[in-house]
Amino acid sequence: MSHANEWAITEAFRFMEEGDIESFFAYVDDDVEWTVMGSHSLAGVYHGKASMRNGSFLPLNRDLRDGAAVRIRHQKVCGDHAVVEAETVPTDYATKTAPYSYCWVMEITDGLITRGRAYVDAALILRMTTS
Repeated sequence: MSHANEWAITEAFRFMEEGDIESFFAYVDDDVEWTVMGSHSLAGVYHGKASMRNGSFLPLNRDLRDGAAVRIRHQKVCGDHAVVEAETVPTDYATKTAPYSYCWVMEITDGLITRGRAYVDAALILRMTTS
């Protein structure tokens, strides 16, 4: 199953790099448990794909006029676990750009992300969501 999971993660994040969030979410299990680490406004545990999208993705992306460019810096898949380090540069967020680096640690079952932890820049999230 390791090769199938590696292929799924590669495809999912290729879609993320292309800005195709819908196709990325095709690789997220409907019952995903997603944890955004930290003590900022988006931190917490999200149960289910809709909760993950509405609670952690949409608040960060709601004011992006042109979308965000995502670049995968490192990716490692080992069996049913994956680690992806990425950077995002919003093209227009409240008339400024802010580079943003993050790391996701995920569990994958049958090619779907079933659990994840997002390690993010809390100070930047606060600045981006309150400006």
